[in-house]
Amino acid sequence: MPSRRLSTLLISAIVLCLSCTLIAKQSVTQYRPGARRVGDETLSRIEPGVTTRGWLLAALGKPTYIQPADEDVEIFTYEARKTVTTRSYVFLIWSSSDNDELISTTSFEIKAGVVTRYWRDNG
Repeated sequence: MPSRRLSTLLISAIVLCLSCTLIAKQSVTQYRPGARRVGDETLSRIEPGVTTRGWLLAALGKPTYIQPADEDVEIFTYEARKTVTTRSYVFLIWSSSDNDELISTTSFEIKAGVVTRYWRDNG
């Protein structure tokens, strides 16, 4: 009788270990080269009416887009594209791969060389 229990326990342990290795899910996140993600800490240092265009360029680098709005007004937009790849599979039976691209932008309105407002779009 004890050997039968031991056999059952051993088989159960093997099945459990195999099920852990045969079913898997993996997720990888990558930012595209040249992505200009503006972090919360950096954004908290920007004061509308005080922060200058020069400081913005020094801290964040060249924006993804510069759009003239009015005379003496321009919009700097920093864009970050993030790709999340998720792979799921059951060994030798089924596999799946999904790619999601997320685009987030942070824009700054600059008038006469000073940041007047900013906003974020997490698309």
